[in-house]
Amino acid sequence: MFVLILCLFVAGCLLMFFSFGLDEEEITKQIEKVNRLRMEIKRQYDSDEVHSIMVKAGIPFSLYHYQLVRWISLLLLALSFLFGYLVGKEANVYILILTLILYFITKPVTHIFRYRSPFQLVIDSALVHRRARYNDELYLAVAQMKNSFLIKKNRPPSSQRVLEEVRQYTNYTREVFNRFMSYWQLGEKDLAVQYFETAIGTAEAKNICQVFLKLDDLNPEDLKQQLDAYQDIYRTRRETAKRKRNEHRSNILFALVFTTILVLTINFLTIGFGIDYIKNMDDFM
Repeated sequence: MFVLILCLFVAGCLLMFFSFGLDEEEITKQIEKVNRLRMEIKRQYDSDEVHSIMVKAGIPFSLYHYQLVRWISLLLLALSFLFGYLVGKEANVYILILTLILYFITKPVTHIFRYRSPFQLVIDSALVHRRARYNDELYLAVAQMKNSFLIKKNRPPSSQRVLEEVRQYTNYTREVFNRFMSYWQLGEKDLAVQYFETAIGTAEAKNICQVFLKLDDLNPEDLKQQLDAYQDIYRTRRETAKRKRNEHRSNILFALVFTTILVLTINFLTIGFGIDYIKNMDDFM
């Protein structure tokens, strides 16, 4: 908020300064420029698209707080560069380069030059992690549903009773289940399922929603088979994802080892040839 107020204050001062020698048409143009600048600053601090992405990924702070911390950090780096130049009479170029790099890689946009931005990559990573936690809870929910029907096989409970029991074992998905149950209790089952699928956003959520819709229609034995099938699919996907993660880590480790060996080899050759070259130059002299 301080940065925003400061920018608006400076813009207002500049507008007043330049307006003394301008006619009415020029003043109108300057006002339009200031308004566009104000809207751009507001968009950076209150972008609905970026805010929606952050909320969906479970980021525990808003775009405004992120921008506030970002600009304060950049301002401190810039002041450090300026202080070093004024006091030591020597500008630290590395601080200036670091400030410029941080400005671009921390910019809250989805793409930079048609490539996914570092900000978006962090958001994607958080979203993948959040959905993985959701899927783990859905897997536990299926196990609880199986227990409810197996214990009361002769008199299976209603779908609402089963879902209430499942909700008690939720943590990360508790808020989603609460809203889902509010729709379900009102008889809006299709709307409840649609909301659940959208809020969780995984293939596992779509599969379990189909089971939810059949809780009152299937007998316990058929329902158990469907739940077993769901668990098998989930285990297969989890093992596949785990294998891909291990392969990815192995590739990264191999790349780091290969790069280290390559750098050491180049360093060794450079030193070796450099020493021979210096000796030859000494002999020549």
